[in-house]
Amino acid sequence: ERTWQGLLDLCIKLKQPAPSTINEWRRRTDEMVRITGVADPSQVTEDHARKYRDYHLDTVANTTLKTRIRYIRALLEVALSEQWVTSNPFNCIKLRFIKGTSKKKEVVKLEGIDDKVKEGALPPHHEALYWIVRYTGTHVSEAAGIQFKDLDLANGVIHISPNDLRPLKNEYRQRDLPMLDELKEALKGLDVSTHSPDAHVFPGLYNDKTQRWGYGLQWDRRLGITPKVCRDVVATTLRDADVNERVLGSILGHTPTNSTGLYGSVSMDAKKKALSKLIISQ
Repeated sequence: ERTWQGLLDLCIKLKQPAPSTINEWRRRTDEMVRITGVADPSQVTEDHARKYRDYHLDTVANTTLKTRIRYIRALLEVALSEQWVTSNPFNCIKLRFIKGTSKKKEVVKLEGIDDKVKEGALPPHHEALYWIVRYTGTHVSEAAGIQFKDLDLANGVIHISPNDLRPLKNEYRQRDLPMLDELKEALKGLDVSTHSPDAHVFPGLYNDKTQRWGYGLQWDRRLGITPKVCRDVVATTLRDADVNERVLGSILGHTPTNSTGLYGSVSMDAKKKALSKLIISQ
Protein backbone atom coordinates (compact mmCIF):
# COMPACT_ATOMS: atom_id res chain seq x y z
CA GLU A 1 0.00 0.00 0.00
CA ARG A 2 1.23 3.44 -0.97
CA THR A 3 0.54 6.59 1.06
CA TRP A 4 0.40 10.29 0.30
CA GLN A 5 3.01 10.84 3.01
CA GLY A 6 5.31 8.37 1.30
CA LEU A 7 4.84 10.22 -1.98
CA LEU A 8 5.48 13.55 -0.25
CA ASP A 9 8.69 12.26 1.31
CA LEU A 10 9.88 11.03 -2.08
CA CYS A 11 9.05 14.32 -3.82
CA ILE A 12 10.86 16.31 -1.12
CA LYS A 13 14.00 14.20 -1.53
CA LEU A 14 13.95 14.44 -5.31
CA LYS A 15 12.92 18.05 -5.81
CA GLN A 16 14.19 19.73 -2.62
CA PRO A 17 11.42 22.34 -2.84
CA ALA A 18 10.97 25.51 -0.81
CA PRO A 19 9.21 25.09 2.57
CA SER A 20 6.17 26.96 1.22
CA THR A 21 5.82 24.38 -1.57
CA ILE A 22 6.04 21.52 0.92
CA ASN A 23 3.30 23.11 3.01
CA GLU A 24 1.11 23.46 -0.07
CA TRP A 25 1.68 19.80 -0.97
CA ARG A 26 0.61 18.76 2.52
CA ARG A 27 -2.52 20.90 2.41
CA ARG A 28 -3.51 19.66 -1.03
CA THR A 29 -2.96 15.96 -0.21
CA ASP A 30 -4.96 16.28 3.02
CA GLU A 31 -7.64 17.95 0.96
CA MET A 32 -7.50 15.16 -1.63
CA VAL A 33 -8.14 12.52 1.04
CA ARG A 34 -10.97 14.54 2.56
CA ILE A 35 -12.74 15.10 -0.76
CA THR A 36 -12.22 11.72 -2.43
CA GLY A 37 -11.61 9.39 0.51
CA VAL A 38 -8.57 7.89 -1.27
CA ALA A 39 -5.61 7.49 1.09
CA ASP A 40 -3.45 5.61 -1.44
CA PRO A 41 -2.23 7.83 -4.33
CA SER A 42 -1.73 4.77 -6.54
CA GLN A 43 -5.50 4.20 -6.40
CA VAL A 44 -6.51 7.64 -7.65
CA THR A 45 -8.59 7.50 -10.82
CA GLU A 46 -9.77 10.07 -13.35
CA ASP A 47 -13.15 10.05 -11.61
CA HIS A 48 -11.42 11.07 -8.37
CA ALA A 49 -9.64 13.87 -10.24
CA ARG A 50 -12.95 15.16 -11.59
CA LYS A 51 -14.52 14.92 -8.14
CA TYR A 52 -11.66 17.03 -6.75
CA ARG A 53 -12.16 19.58 -9.54
CA ASP A 54 -15.94 19.72 -9.18
CA TYR A 55 -15.70 20.26 -5.42
CA HIS A 56 -13.48 23.30 -5.93
CA LEU A 57 -15.58 24.72 -8.74
CA ASP A 58 -18.20 25.46 -6.08
CA THR A 59 -15.86 26.64 -3.32
CA VAL A 60 -12.91 28.66 -4.69
CA ALA A 61 -12.04 30.99 -7.56
CA ASN A 62 -11.07 29.25 -10.79
CA THR A 63 -7.53 30.62 -10.66
CA THR A 64 -7.11 29.05 -7.21
CA LEU A 65 -8.54 25.78 -8.50
CA LYS A 66 -5.99 25.69 -11.32
CA THR A 67 -3.14 26.20 -8.86
CA ARG A 68 -4.35 23.41 -6.58
CA ILE A 69 -4.74 20.99 -9.47
CA ARG A 70 -1.17 21.74 -10.56
CA TYR A 71 0.14 20.81 -7.10
CA ILE A 72 -1.62 17.44 -7.10
CA ARG A 73 -0.72 16.77 -10.73
CA ALA A 74 2.97 17.44 -10.01
CA LEU A 75 2.97 14.93 -7.14
CA LEU A 76 1.30 12.27 -9.25
CA GLU A 77 3.79 12.92 -12.05
CA VAL A 78 6.51 11.73 -9.66
CA ALA A 79 4.34 8.71 -8.80
CA LEU A 80 4.19 7.99 -12.52
CA SER A 81 7.95 8.23 -12.96
CA GLU A 82 8.40 5.83 -10.03
CA GLN A 83 5.86 3.42 -11.58
CA TRP A 84 3.40 3.73 -8.73
CA VAL A 85 0.78 4.39 -11.41
CA THR A 86 0.60 3.70 -15.14
CA SER A 87 -0.77 7.15 -15.99
CA ASN A 88 -1.39 10.47 -14.28
CA PRO A 89 -5.15 10.61 -13.61
CA PHE A 90 -5.09 14.40 -13.28
CA ASN A 91 -4.06 14.73 -16.92
CA CYS A 92 -7.74 14.30 -17.76
CA ILE A 93 -8.35 17.77 -16.33
CA LYS A 94 -7.77 20.31 -19.11
CA LEU A 95 -6.95 23.58 -17.37
CA ARG A 96 -7.60 25.59 -20.52
CA PHE A 97 -11.29 24.70 -20.16
CA ILE A 98 -11.40 26.28 -16.70
CA LYS A 99 -11.94 29.96 -17.33
CA GLY A 100 -9.69 32.06 -15.16
CA THR A 101 -11.24 34.68 -12.92
CA SER A 102 -9.39 37.55 -11.33
CA LYS A 103 -10.29 40.65 -9.39
CA LYS A 104 -9.51 43.91 -11.14
CA LYS A 105 -6.75 45.70 -9.26
CA GLU A 106 -7.54 49.26 -8.29
CA VAL A 107 -4.88 51.96 -8.39
CA VAL A 108 -3.81 52.66 -4.81
CA LYS A 109 -2.07 55.75 -3.50
CA LEU A 110 0.08 55.20 -0.42
CA GLU A 111 0.46 58.78 0.78
CA GLY A 112 -2.37 58.39 3.29
CA ILE A 113 -0.98 55.03 4.40
CA ASP A 114 2.45 56.64 4.91
CA ASP A 115 0.85 59.14 7.28
CA LYS A 116 -0.74 56.35 9.30
CA VAL A 117 2.63 54.59 9.64
CA LYS A 118 4.35 57.81 10.73
CA GLU A 119 1.61 58.30 13.33
CA GLY A 120 2.35 54.88 14.86
CA ALA A 121 -0.28 52.62 13.31
CA LEU A 122 2.25 49.79 13.16
CA PRO A 123 4.47 48.28 15.89
CA PRO A 124 8.06 49.65 15.65
CA HIS A 125 9.51 46.46 14.11
CA HIS A 126 6.74 46.45 11.49
CA GLU A 127 7.33 50.09 10.65
CA ALA A 128 10.87 49.53 9.32
CA LEU A 129 9.60 46.59 7.27
CA TYR A 130 6.87 48.79 5.77
CA TRP A 131 9.37 51.38 4.53
CA ILE A 132 11.55 48.69 2.95
CA VAL A 133 8.73 47.15 0.91
CA ARG A 134 7.29 50.63 0.27
CA TYR A 135 10.47 51.97 -1.35
CA THR A 136 11.94 48.83 -2.95
CA GLY A 137 8.99 46.70 -4.07
CA THR A 138 10.43 43.55 -2.51
CA HIS A 139 8.22 40.66 -1.46
CA VAL A 140 7.41 41.06 2.22
CA SER A 141 9.00 37.64 2.89
CA GLU A 142 12.24 38.81 1.25
CA ALA A 143 12.38 41.98 3.33
CA ALA A 144 11.29 40.30 6.58
CA GLY A 145 14.07 37.70 6.26
CA ILE A 146 17.03 40.04 5.75
CA GLN A 147 20.07 40.01 8.01
CA PHE A 148 21.92 43.06 9.31
CA LYS A 149 24.79 42.43 6.88
CA ASP A 150 22.26 42.93 4.06
CA LEU A 151 21.74 46.58 5.07
CA ASP A 152 24.58 48.78 3.81
CA LEU A 153 23.47 52.18 5.06
CA ALA A 154 26.84 53.78 4.30
CA ASN A 155 26.55 53.02 0.58
CA GLY A 156 22.77 53.04 0.48
CA VAL A 157 22.27 49.44 -0.68
CA ILE A 158 20.01 46.58 0.42
CA HIS A 159 21.26 43.11 -0.53
CA ILE A 160 18.49 40.59 -1.14
CA SER A 161 20.48 37.40 -0.56
CA PRO A 162 19.53 33.87 0.49
CA ASN A 163 20.23 32.69 4.03
CA ASP A 164 19.58 29.53 6.02
CA LEU A 165 16.12 30.55 7.16
CA ARG A 166 15.13 32.49 4.04
CA PRO A 167 16.09 30.84 0.72
CA LEU A 168 15.18 32.63 -2.49
CA LYS A 169 13.02 31.17 -5.24
CA ASN A 170 15.62 31.49 -7.99
CA GLU A 171 18.82 33.31 -8.95
CA TYR A 172 16.96 36.39 -10.20
CA ARG A 173 15.50 37.01 -6.75
CA GLN A 174 19.05 37.60 -5.49
CA ARG A 175 19.71 41.27 -6.19
CA ASP A 176 21.06 44.57 -4.87
CA LEU A 177 18.66 47.46 -4.51
CA PRO A 178 19.49 51.13 -3.92
CA MET A 179 18.12 52.91 -0.86
CA LEU A 180 16.39 56.20 -1.46
CA ASP A 181 17.27 58.89 1.08
CA GLU A 182 13.79 58.53 2.57
CA LEU A 183 14.42 54.84 3.21
CA LYS A 184 17.86 55.41 4.72
CA GLU A 185 16.34 57.94 7.11
CA ALA A 186 13.60 55.49 8.10
CA LEU A 187 16.14 52.72 8.83
CA LYS A 188 18.49 54.78 11.02
CA GLY A 189 16.70 53.58 14.13
CA LEU A 190 17.80 49.98 13.48
CA ASP A 191 21.34 50.86 14.65
CA VAL A 192 22.89 48.29 12.32
CA SER A 193 26.46 48.63 13.67
CA THR A 194 25.55 47.27 17.13
CA HIS A 195 24.23 43.90 15.89
CA SER A 196 25.90 40.74 14.66
CA PRO A 197 26.06 40.83 10.83
CA ASP A 198 24.43 37.38 10.65
CA ALA A 199 21.55 38.29 12.97
CA HIS A 200 18.13 38.69 11.40
CA VAL A 201 16.68 42.19 11.46
CA PHE A 202 13.12 40.99 12.10
CA PRO A 203 13.48 37.68 14.03
CA GLY A 204 9.97 37.95 15.45
CA LEU A 205 8.47 37.84 11.97
CA TYR A 206 9.50 34.24 11.31
CA ASN A 207 6.73 31.64 11.61
CA ASP A 208 8.19 28.28 12.66
CA LYS A 209 5.06 26.36 11.73
CA THR A 210 4.86 27.59 8.15
CA GLN A 211 8.60 28.30 7.83
CA ARG A 212 7.72 31.64 6.27
CA TRP A 213 8.76 35.23 6.92
CA GLY A 214 6.20 37.98 7.36
CA TYR A 215 3.30 35.55 7.53
CA GLY A 216 0.05 36.89 9.00
CA LEU A 217 1.10 40.51 9.55
CA GLN A 218 -2.54 41.70 9.43
CA TRP A 219 -1.65 45.11 8.01
CA ASP A 220 -5.10 45.21 6.46
CA ARG A 221 -6.54 45.69 9.95
CA ARG A 222 -4.05 48.40 10.89
CA LEU A 223 -3.54 50.16 7.56
CA GLY A 224 -6.30 48.97 5.27
CA ILE A 225 -3.83 47.33 2.86
CA THR A 226 -1.85 44.10 2.66
CA PRO A 227 1.96 44.14 2.23
CA LYS A 228 1.47 43.01 -1.38
CA VAL A 229 -0.11 46.37 -2.20
CA CYS A 230 3.25 48.09 -1.66
CA ARG A 231 4.85 45.87 -4.30
CA ASP A 232 1.93 46.47 -6.67
CA VAL A 233 2.25 50.24 -6.22
CA VAL A 234 5.96 50.15 -7.05
CA ALA A 235 5.28 48.16 -10.21
CA THR A 236 2.39 50.41 -11.27
CA THR A 237 4.21 53.69 -10.53
CA LEU A 238 7.33 52.67 -12.43
CA ARG A 239 5.34 51.45 -15.42
CA ASP A 240 3.35 54.69 -15.49
CA ALA A 241 6.70 56.52 -15.53
CA ASP A 242 7.75 54.47 -18.60
CA VAL A 243 10.54 52.66 -16.75
CA ASN A 244 12.11 49.98 -18.95
CA GLU A 245 10.69 46.51 -18.21
CA ARG A 246 14.22 45.09 -17.88
CA VAL A 247 14.97 47.64 -15.14
CA LEU A 248 11.62 46.99 -13.46
CA GLY A 249 12.20 43.24 -13.58
CA SER A 250 15.64 43.66 -12.03
CA ILE A 251 14.12 45.65 -9.15
CA LEU A 252 11.28 43.21 -8.53
CA GLY A 253 13.40 40.08 -9.02
CA HIS A 254 11.47 38.77 -12.01
CA THR A 255 12.85 36.07 -14.29
CA PRO A 256 13.50 37.48 -17.81
CA THR A 257 10.84 36.37 -20.28
CA ASN A 258 13.04 36.44 -23.38
CA SER A 259 16.64 35.77 -24.41
CA THR A 260 17.48 39.49 -24.60
CA GLY A 261 16.77 39.85 -20.90
CA LEU A 262 19.34 37.19 -20.07
CA TYR A 263 22.25 39.28 -21.33
CA GLY A 264 23.95 42.12 -19.51
CA SER A 265 22.85 43.63 -16.22
CA VAL A 266 21.06 46.67 -14.84
CA SER A 267 23.18 49.32 -13.13
CA MET A 268 22.48 50.63 -9.64
CA ASP A 269 22.12 54.12 -11.12
CA ALA A 270 19.35 52.91 -13.42
CA LYS A 271 17.55 51.22 -10.53
CA LYS A 272 17.90 54.27 -8.28
CA LYS A 273 16.63 56.58 -11.01
CA ALA A 274 13.64 54.28 -11.47
CA LEU A 275 12.83 54.02 -7.74
CA SER A 276 13.12 57.80 -7.38
CA LYS A 277 9.84 57.96 -9.33
CA LEU A 278 8.18 56.77 -6.11
CA ILE A 279 9.13 60.10 -4.51
CA ILE A 280 8.34 62.25 -7.53
CA SER A 281 4.85 60.75 -7.70
CA GLN A 282 4.00 61.93 -4.18
